[in-house]
Amino acid sequence: MKKFGQPDAGDAAMGKFVATWFAGHDSTGHVISIFTSKDVGNSETALVKQIRVTAPGFKTQQGIGTATSLTQLRKFYKLDKEKGYRIKQQDVTVYSDSTGIAFEMDKRDRCIGIVIYPKGELHPDTYSRFLPGMRTQ
Repeated sequence: MKKFGQPDAGDAAMGKFVATWFAGHDSTGHVISIFTSKDVGNSETALVKQIRVTAPGFKTQQGIGTATSLTQLRKFYKLDKEKGYRIKQQDVTVYSDSTGIAFEMDKRDRCIGIVIYPKGELHPDTYSRFLPGMRTQ
């Protein structure tokens, strides 16, 4: 919150919170979303569980970012196909690597979003909090 300031959008319930910042405060543009969760009753500390970016300026150490092809991603990551989703009449396929990174791919197999998460913790119910109105496939 200190780095990005007040989020443009957010949703909180039962110890979980997702904060979203839109590029230029325009909800139709690129986003950064951070999902946190508390162990209610045991700890009030919110832990970051997932970070999702769609902005092209964010890159992995290998220079991977949005607009990267699935073929190029496979050169650096061992990808498993996950449950995809549909939003705004667009089908999105999600591929994850066991290291804790997932890639959202459009119908042309181009990356449109990147999700970072703790290894082994990419869960559709958590992931769906980033995208209100999405339907898992």
